[in-house]
Amino acid sequence: MQTREKKHALNVLRKHRLWESFLYKTLNLSLHEIHVEAEELEHLTSDFLANEIERYLGNPSFDPHGDPIPTFGGKLETDSSHILLSKAKAGFSYTIARLSSSDKDFFNFCKANNIIIGSSIWVEKQYHSPQMTEININKSKIILNDDFTNIIFVKPVN
Repeated sequence: MQTREKKHALNVLRKHRLWESFLYKTLNLSLHEIHVEAEELEHLTSDFLANEIERYLGNPSFDPHGDPIPTFGGKLETDSSHILLSKAKAGFSYTIARLSSSDKDFFNFCKANNIIIGSSIWVEKQYHSPQMTEININKSKIILNDDFTNIIFVKPVN
């Protein structure tokens, strides 16, 4: 059973992620911009408006960063198959599933290198010292340090 505080927190989180989804889809704002604007809007949004945004968007399960959107009832679905890129095994294909940051430079880098939700990558090599990961994305090799690989979640391609 959820406490009143947890229900309230999940409701605010739901509104935040719905606003991010709406702003991304309708105004084509960047991943950083949608986060900043949603921070403001989440506290001003009624349940009625949140429900209308959700319906308008087609009841999305995840926001543009790949984060799950809680249901109106407070249920938060997570995908246990998502792993940190830093833990991905070399020699396998993955799909970018989540970008867990609010940093503008991180999102600019990701956009410039086509590291977006749904992108396919191949993990070439895991360097343990220093902690870096070499990936191949769209026929380009990129080496990412652990600051990046610990906030990028991937899903194995079956």
